[in-house]
Amino acid sequence: MKLIEVGLKNPYLVAVLVLAIMVIGVTTMTRLPADLLPQFNTPAVQIVTFYPGMPPEVMDRDIMSRL
Repeated sequence: MKLIEVGLKNPYLVAVLVLAIMVIGVTTMTRLPADLLPQFNTPAVQIVTFYPGMPPEVMDRDIMSRL
């Protein structure tokens, strides 16, 4: 009951608090990152081999058969 009485006696205070909450909410929403897939810092391994004249399919088969 005390809060209701304070709110009724100070309508400008209530209006300022509501506007402050709205401004904080809007600025927070605009700063939130909207990314469907967040960046993951996962380690990756890359194998580079150089065999001139060999097609990529043969290279893939040759290396993957050993792994």
